[in-house]
Amino acid sequence: MLGICCPRDDSLQPKVESKHLPNYSFSGYFDHGRIFPDLEDKTEDVVDRAWKYVLKETGGKESNTRRLYEDAVARVETQARAVYVEGDSRSKDEFLRIMTQQGCFILQVALCSLGGPKPLGYPPDDPCFGERGWDKEQIKYWVTSIFYIKSQIPLVILKELMKESFFQKVLKSGKWKRPKDLARMALYDFVVEPMLDEPVNQRSSIRRLLGFFFNRRSRRFHQEPITPLHALWLLLTGPVGSRGKANHIEEDEDDHLYTTLSSVRSIMELQAAGIAFKSAEGLGTRQIKFKKRMLDAHLYLPCIYIEHDTMALFQNLIDYETAVDLDTNGREISAYISFMKELIRSRDDVKVLVTQGIIDTNPDFENELPGKLWSLDTFEVGNSHNLVAIRRQIRRYVRPSIRAKMVNLVVIGVFLTLVQTIYTALSYHHPLH
Repeated sequence: MLGICCPRDDSLQPKVESKHLPNYSFSGYFDHGRIFPDLEDKTEDVVDRAWKYVLKETGGKESNTRRLYEDAVARVETQARAVYVEGDSRSKDEFLRIMTQQGCFILQVALCSLGGPKPLGYPPDDPCFGERGWDKEQIKYWVTSIFYIKSQIPLVILKELMKESFFQKVLKSGKWKRPKDLARMALYDFVVEPMLDEPVNQRSSIRRLLGFFFNRRSRRFHQEPITPLHALWLLLTGPVGSRGKANHIEEDEDDHLYTTLSSVRSIMELQAAGIAFKSAEGLGTRQIKFKKRMLDAHLYLPCIYIEHDTMALFQNLIDYETAVDLDTNGREISAYISFMKELIRSRDDVKVLVTQGIIDTNPDFENELPGKLWSLDTFEVGNSHNLVAIRRQIRRYVRPSIRAKMVNLVVIGVFLTLVQTIYTALSYHHPLH
């Protein structure tokens, strides 16, 4: 294996910078054992061939090219080592070699998943990255493995390697579009898109500064992610400050645990009680909000694409929130999953969210989704994103009676008639020329 460090659970020592934007450290590198479980020789061969291909395609003397890529990693070595909590005993040369080879393999997996194998330029029959030989499901599995909690690679290394000539050539050769699934979306947003917006050596410092102010996603988050899993957490929770204004914490709610309050009813039951489900704009659990209207009420939920692999991502994010020792109010993904488990209890519940464009999933997976959600191990959560307040509002909601609805409709009708009368009078006395 390529110098893989086997992490231990007791080596996780968190460093939390703020309540909602955690920083953390892990003791393991990217776990290549997840590429081909129980086939160590095949794993080493795949990673080694991917690295040698980068050297060959970059051109020049191999030793010089190798040094070029390792120098790129050396520029961010201090930042990269800081991700790992234990004092790293590896020598500088070994650290640079491992990070460079692993980083180049991960980037090829990410780019292949986003743009297909053609931009990489492998021979068509290559079993991993060739146009005829590649296995889409295998690449998909590798992408999910990039977010495995116990072995994360520093994101700063991936970004630095993306600036090198091989990967710049791949970017120019491909067509890149933001995907809808969470894993690839995180890789696109935090690794690929920044390089598309700001090509190396092609923009002046002034244009780069202007690009920062006019690129929406470059300023979405108050913290730069330090690993792929951290990037995924930021993506799924959404930008800080995006919470709906409709939710207010009552004085006695802040100290309540989410799990100490009675659960909300299922989607079908809430629909029967007069609560409609609407898709919130954009992705992010902080988009959840409840709005009471004159005739009914709306519960807004973020749009999300869910498939089998999404469950593994959810579990890694839940474990991540525990590993970095967030307080119960900061475990936003755990709170979101707990909330969705309460809402989704049958396929009929899933169909409502699919119809409203809140969940995008394969029809065959609709039956499995409720059970898959309930199989996730969520930990104790508190009033994350005011979800306690939202649940309280839902439970207290009473559907307006027919008489109340008629009164409201009369009030609306009288108001519209008054507006029309005023407009007609003004038009008569002050005609437009």
